[in-house]
Amino acid sequence: LTAAAYGVADWAFVAACGVGLGLFARADIVRGQVVAEYAGPRLPGELAARGAFVLDLPGSGTVIDGAYENSPGDGPFWPGVFANHSARPNAALEYVPAMGGALDAMVLVATEAIEAGSE
Repeated sequence: LTAAAYGVADWAFVAACGVGLGLFARADIVRGQVVAEYAGPRLPGELAARGAFVLDLPGSGTVIDGAYENSPGDGPFWPGVFANHSARPNAALEYVPAMGGALDAMVLVATEAIEAGSE
């Protein structure tokens, strides 16, 4: 598995790590920079019966099924799904309300500078 195989942007890539796959910085990332969107099919919350990658959209009753665990069929895994939990996280999820016809979203934002190569 190489960075090129799962390149998601100029600044991040998905690669093997100690817990499966993780999201890594391809280039230095500055504090406050959006690293990735947590995306996938959107479902009514009551349809999300299972899954480690199901994320609630605040106040909407809707979830993002990041790994297609509750959705018919398969689709691409978005890079934000591969951001692993850490005892010392360097990024956090932030809610972005819908505007201008775009759907509301959850994005991963760097809470500190992240050096290239770091997870």
